[in-house]
Amino acid sequence: MTRAGAARNPAPSQEQLWTTAEDKVPSLGAAVEFLQKRRLIPEGSHALTNEALITGLLHLAYLRPAHEFAAEGLIAFAYVVRAVAAEAQDAVSRAVLERVEDQLTLRLDEHASHVETRVAELTQGVERMRREMETTVAELRDACGSVQRAEEKLGEARKSLESAALSGPVLHVPGEPVTTVQSLTIDSAPTRVRRAATLADLLQRQVLVRDATLQDDLGDWLSSKQVCARARSAINEMARAGLTPPGDGTVEEAKVLPHGDVVFTMASREMAHWLLKPIMAKPFARKMGMTAQVVERTYKLVAERVPISFNPQDAAALRAVEEAHGLRPHAITCADWIKPIARRHPGQRTTFVMLTMAGIEQANRAICGLTLAGRRVLVRRDLEEPRWCAKCQRYDGHFARECIVEQDVCANCAGAHATARCNARDDPWTYRCANCATDGHAAWDKGCPTLRAKTSGRIQRRADCGFHFFVTNASETWVSEEEELARAPPRPQSGLRSGIV
Repeated sequence: MTRAGAARNPAPSQEQLWTTAEDKVPSLGAAVEFLQKRRLIPEGSHALTNEALITGLLHLAYLRPAHEFAAEGLIAFAYVVRAVAAEAQDAVSRAVLERVEDQLTLRLDEHASHVETRVAELTQGVERMRREMETTVAELRDACGSVQRAEEKLGEARKSLESAALSGPVLHVPGEPVTTVQSLTIDSAPTRVRRAATLADLLQRQVLVRDATLQDDLGDWLSSKQVCARARSAINEMARAGLTPPGDGTVEEAKVLPHGDVVFTMASREMAHWLLKPIMAKPFARKMGMTAQVVERTYKLVAERVPISFNPQDAAALRAVEEAHGLRPHAITCADWIKPIARRHPGQRTTFVMLTMAGIEQANRAICGLTLAGRRVLVRRDLEEPRWCAKCQRYDGHFARECIVEQDVCANCAGAHATARCNARDDPWTYRCANCATDGHAAWDKGCPTLRAKTSGRIQRRADCGFHFFVTNASETWVSEEEELARAPPRPQSGLRSGIV
């Protein structure tokens, strides 16, 4: 070519050369075809391998190709490199996935084997518990039958003793006269005693159920008759399950109290005692509601002049008192100081304790006296005294928050000021009763004639008041409480306000 022709056809630039090469080798297929045609890579399955790539590059360098051929060859090798790299990456990914899959399969097999083992163990445990429960239910039925037979025998023995007491002479120690208490029976007792015994029998036949469900499935409130029918159905279901009630085991009446509790009256005391047993109370309560509880009737007692070293909140101390005096476990359901500790006088050594007893027999046994903190103390029934207003000092059945009197009346001196502002509270000689309008005692004095008259009136109105013990059919519980009222400290002599002795 002449110099003039070269000038007319100049050599392509590097960019043009490269663009032309890319157009000739546009894809991986074209690249492989280009390289195999020029024997830079082998044909077949070994074309796209690292070894074929290295050999082809060395061969290309050995040929010393022209610019155009070199550009096309390098572009072709670039496609091959990408393909080889992608294939290598896919191979690594597949290897990793296979490894992960193998590990997961192994772990899942281990967990599945562990779960199967645990399920087998739990199944065996459930089966074992089912067999134990069946055995326990059978033993429980046998025990209930034994208890029922024992109660029937005890009832027959009691009836025999009562018949013997009515038909024959009363046994007593030879050489000693027969006392009045020994010779009394419930039929020969005074009318007031028989009324109290009848009321006590009714109370002992009652069972309190708290938080019972008092609505049906539609949300309508149940009447007392419907609640009674539900209780009877529950007892029948318990009987079919093996928890057989006593012979006259039925519910006579149900009374729904204003705050939602229910009082069931049983046909007999034996039936009430049977239902109060924990093994009977729990299934009965569940049938009366998810949160229902069967509560035993309690009796309030006052232990006087108890040493302050005694701790009524110590459960172990209460259990020790029960054991020492022959009371059944947990007969003392609650104990607390009557006067708050903060209100004690400096140097005070004794105070009063309120005891809550479960069971009338346990309460009567405690009334005979207890030893608390090493000291024998007097125990009495908690007297239901008339309501006392701390504002007007009257015993008219209301408290200070309900009092309609505008002016405070002092409980110490009967003055027209609040008791807390009285200057005579530490001087008993200046006391004056606002109720009796007499000198010598304060309105809060337990020996106040007005308080005694009010208390006596309440005793006459209530059949079970006025007795030292809680009245039962046992004649030793018929002791009058009049001597208890007479035990209040004597009042100072009249005229002490003026200094006359």
